[in-house]
Amino acid sequence: MPRWIWAVWAILSVPCMAATIDYLEQFDGAGQPSVPGHWWAKSNDEYPAGQSTWDDFCPGDGYARLEVDATRAANNDRAYQTISFGDVGPGHRLEIRAQGLVVPGLTGFIFTYAYMWDGTTGWFDEIDTEVVADDTATASHAIYPPDGHSDARFNTWSDVEDVSPWPVDYSTFAGIKDENGDKVSHIDGQFHTYTIDWYPDRIQFFIDGVFQCEHTISRG
Repeated sequence: MPRWIWAVWAILSVPCMAATIDYLEQFDGAGQPSVPGHWWAKSNDEYPAGQSTWDDFCPGDGYARLEVDATRAANNDRAYQTISFGDVGPGHRLEIRAQGLVVPGLTGFIFTYAYMWDGTTGWFDEIDTEVVADDTATASHAIYPPDGHSDARFNTWSDVEDVSPWPVDYSTFAGIKDENGDKVSHIDGQFHTYTIDWYPDRIQFFIDGVFQCEHTISRG
């Protein structure tokens, strides 16, 4: 049964104040992580037979793992294998370090969902970086090193329309860029860092410390 494993650690800090770390999870304890004032959750739609308990996701060796049954994934639209952390909002950096996030036929992501703007006016539906081997919305290309590259969608979506200053359904499609501006593949067996800096008036996306794009209130 084919399956893929990726490992992550998570960091939550304040942008432009690199020395301030609110929460760092290194997954060095078995089972569900715990921190006062926040929560952790999981979903196992894609491999319930083989990965169901928190010890399966976080065995305590310094890594969290997500395993996917490729056959089941192919037959389940919008099914997820995830670990989730909350709550977060503007004024924070969200960052993961992951191996194997890009897998042909699947989407890997660092993803925020359902943030309430001010408690009354509606949801900030989604801020995320989605990475894929070859985005179907763009021209097909090679996906493996040294000449191929991986694609990303950088999303800032809002369901609150006129009550939110952010544009609705705002996405940037692009190949992942390295420090030289060259498109690169993340199907390389290496760990990579995916970062979202969430400011009140703009959201910046980085991969391996390299700026990829920015969404602002004034754009869109």
